[in-house]
Amino acid sequence: MVDTIEDGDLDDYERFVAEMIADDRPSLFAVLAEYGERTDAEIAAWGLAWPDHVEVVLAGGGRLKSSSTERVATFVRRTRRGCRVRIVRADDLPAPRA
Repeated sequence: MVDTIEDGDLDDYERFVAEMIADDRPSLFAVLAEYGERTDAEIAAWGLAWPDHVEVVLAGGGRLKSSSTERVATFVRRTRRGCRVRIVRADDLPAPRA
């Protein structure tokens, strides 16, 4: 279904577009592989989470689609032995220091 607005001015349309994008945007997350007791970590993948699925780009360039971030974490845990895997949502992070 395509959202539409009645004929209106440009400000109404731009507000409509901004609201549509804000409502429908996926959540960005990183799949973090952690080694040791907070001694080392790497980003194993980046992903986008929609309400009904997630899509991931692995650090090696592979891609996968899954039903949940938990299943992605399980996949990464199986392919990278000796690490803890954690999903970190980019929206939850503090702003980087300048």
